[in-house]
Amino acid sequence: MQTPGTQFKLFYSGSELKSMVNLSGDRRQSKDGNSRETMDQMWSRKSTEAAEPAMHKDYQINWEGGRGVRSTVNETPNSTHGAGIKDSLASKGYDGSPVTVLHQKQGTRLGDGHHRVQAAADLESEGQETFVPALHYDQTK
Repeated sequence: MQTPGTQFKLFYSGSELKSMVNLSGDRRQSKDGNSRETMDQMWSRKSTEAAEPAMHKDYQINWEGGRGVRSTVNETPNSTHGAGIKDSLASKGYDGSPVTVLHQKQGTRLGDGHHRVQAAADLESEGQETFVPALHYDQTK
């Protein structure tokens, strides 16, 4: 961990941010209430959620000229938090606000932007470099 009070970078790859962070309030509680997701389990869930499409589409098949043609009859927003972020990053690049990185006595916590960070890391592993802006806050005092 970089010493708080020093100058941090403004832009990071998703994998850089993931490796910097060792705490998260987004880790879900188990059904029995006795444990929380590991960081790896949380990142895996964020990857799945961010890869979901932003919209659910209902289709119908119409027969035209002897073949079936699929057309969209209804689009509804996907209610999964984080859905559509990976597709948005892949097509438009990063256009959101910076994520927050909180440097605390217990470690480094990502305050927000988990889906954006994971989607950037996923795109990076697929060969598409995407940088995420980050604001750092020293909460060690």
